[in-house]
Amino acid sequence: MRQKHTTEPFFRSILDSLPQQIAVFDKLGSLVFVNRAWVSFCRENGGLHCSNWDGINYLETCSQALGSGDDTVSEILSGIEEVISGRSEYFLYEYPCHSPKEKRWFLMQLRPLELVDEELFVVTHLNITERRLAEDKIRQLSLVDDLTGLYNRRRFNAFLDEQWRRARRNRQPVSVILIDVDYFKSINDRFGHPAGDQCLRELAVLMENHCRRPDDLVARYGGEEFGIILGNTDLEIAHRIAE
Repeated sequence: MRQKHTTEPFFRSILDSLPQQIAVFDKLGSLVFVNRAWVSFCRENGGLHCSNWDGINYLETCSQALGSGDDTVSEILSGIEEVISGRSEYFLYEYPCHSPKEKRWFLMQLRPLELVDEELFVVTHLNITERRLAEDKIRQLSLVDDLTGLYNRRRFNAFLDEQWRRARRNRQPVSVILIDVDYFKSINDRFGHPAGDQCLRELAVLMENHCRRPDDLVARYGGEEFGIILGNTDLEIAHRIAE
């Protein structure tokens, strides 16, 4: 490699060109280097000491976030400690970092730097929001019935298990309504399957209008069968809703 390509500005320009937020800190947590993406993210999100970062303690900043109620920070601090102490070779962690305007997720990676005369650690934060949103969309589609837009039987069973556990824990009632459309085959035979599909869609809207609480769920159980779960609802109220 030519000499001009081994200079500090050359390597710094490489790090500044990367989209990952990169920082290096010592064993006590004090920052000794950050790249351009780190500074830019800090400025865009109202962070302190964006330009004058030298000497800022990364671990103390994380601890302050823990004091503000961010539950993910305790796991991050634990992972950092594992690497600093030498008990782990690296630490990987996906975490949400939502802003008032958008949902965001990041992948954090922490590894020790292989230096002879100094013990340093490099941490990167990569924005993985696009991937997470795509995964969430695929996951959502796997739980939704294409025809009616209701949840499918898989989601119904999972939600029922969640509500059953909560009901037992809180000693609250949970009700289930199962609905089978009468004479549905006759509708298909007389008016055609498009009319039958429209019938199911209209029924889906009707049921959703009566089950709007977070503890309620309406699902297409199969064919012309529907299921409704009503959390914290006794038999009398469930019967009225069913009628």
